[in-house]
Amino acid sequence: MDSLDILDEALGRPSVIVDENKLSIEYLPRHLPFRDDQLKALAGYFGGILYGQIGTKRAIITGPVGSGKTSISKKFGQWLTQKSKGLGKEDVRYIHINCRRSKTPFMILLNIARELNSKIASRGYAADELLEMIVEILEAEQSTLVLVLDEIEYIIHKGGVELLYALTRTSDDRHNAKHQIILILIARNSHFLKYLDSSTTSSLGAPIIPCPSYSKSQLEGILKNRIDECFRPGTVTKETVHLIADIAEKRGGDARHALELLLIAGKYADQEGSTIVYPEHVRKAKANVDPSLLRDALQDLAVHKLLLLYGISKKLRQTKAAYITTGEAEQSYILAAEEYGLKPRKHTQVWEYIQELELLGIINTEKSGIGQRGNTKQISIQDASAYELEQELIPRLETISISFRK
Repeated sequence: MDSLDILDEALGRPSVIVDENKLSIEYLPRHLPFRDDQLKALAGYFGGILYGQIGTKRAIITGPVGSGKTSISKKFGQWLTQKSKGLGKEDVRYIHINCRRSKTPFMILLNIARELNSKIASRGYAADELLEMIVEILEAEQSTLVLVLDEIEYIIHKGGVELLYALTRTSDDRHNAKHQIILILIARNSHFLKYLDSSTTSSLGAPIIPCPSYSKSQLEGILKNRIDECFRPGTVTKETVHLIADIAEKRGGDARHALELLLIAGKYADQEGSTIVYPEHVRKAKANVDPSLLRDALQDLAVHKLLLLYGISKKLRQTKAAYITTGEAEQSYILAAEEYGLKPRKHTQVWEYIQELELLGIINTEKSGIGQRGNTKQISIQDASAYELEQELIPRLETISISFRK
C-alpha cells in the first residue's frame, strides 16, 4: 500500500473522540467544576468596575500546575467582557498575557499595546514608550483595563519588579487620570513577593485567591464532564477514569495532566481499533507522557519479585482492569512461578515483595473499597503498559529459569 494511502486510511478510521479541540489546554469549558469560590471572589473584588466603582485594584491567584488558575481568570474575563457589552459599556477591556511566553517586560508591554491597537508596529519602540502609548490609548478611551499577568514569576528577575511598579502607578502619576489598570497576577505560589522591593509591595497591596490542588474525586468529576463533551457515549470505562484521576492526584492534583492522559489514551484506543478506552490505554499514555518505569529499575530485582511483577502485569492485561487485588496478584504470581518451574514463596514473603515494589515506585497500591476485608489492597501499574512490561519480563525470566535448571 502506498504511504499516502496509509495516511488516508488512518485519517478515515473511526474515533472514540468526537471533538479533540475540547481536550486542548486552550479550551475553556462552559462550567469550571469546583472553582465557584474563586470566581465569586474575583467578581466580588472587581465586578464593581462594570458600574464605574473601583475598589480593589489588584489580586493574586495562586495554585499548583493544573489547578485551574488560568481558566478561572479567562472565565472571569469572558464574563466581564460579555457583561460590559450587555450594559452597552465600551470602557472595560480585558487582556490576558502569559509571561512565560512573552519572556520579557518589553514583550509584555508590546503585546498589551498591540491588543489595544493592532496597528502598532512590532519594533522601533522602547519599553517606556510602549507603556506611555498604552496609557494614552486608555486615557483617550477613558477605559479600565483588567490586565492578567499569568506565570508572573518567570519575569520577576528580568525586570518584572520595575514593570509591576510602573503598571500600578499609571493613574496615580497622572493628574485627573481618566483610566485605570486593574492587575491580576497568577503564580504557583506567593514566593515571588519576597523579591519585590517595599515600594512595589506597597503599590501592589493585593489579596490572594488560592486554588488548591484537585482531589481524586474532583479530578474524576472534571474528567467525566470533559468525556461527556469530547467522547462518544460509553467509550470510556469507569475504571479508566478512576486510574487517570489516581495518576493525576499523585502528580499534585494536576487536571491538565489528567486531560492530556485522557486524550492520548483515546488516541491509543483509536490506533488499536478499539471502541473502548481501557486502563491499558492509560498506562501506555502514562509511559508516553511521563516515562518513569525504566529498564534499569528491573535490573536489580530478584527473581521472585520479577515473577510477581510479571504475574501482576499479565493479570492486568488479561482483565483489562485498572486494578487487581493483592489476592489476585498472589495467585497470578503462583501461576507465574509454576510456569517457569520455580517454587512460589509463602504469603508473608509475597506481601513483603508487594511493599518493596511499591517503595521502588514500580507498582501502586491503594486500600480496597467496600466489600473487601482485612489487609486487601488494590494494585495497579501506572507508569507502563501492562502488556509491554509483561513482554519485557518474559526474556529475563526465561534466562533466569534456564540458569536455575542447570
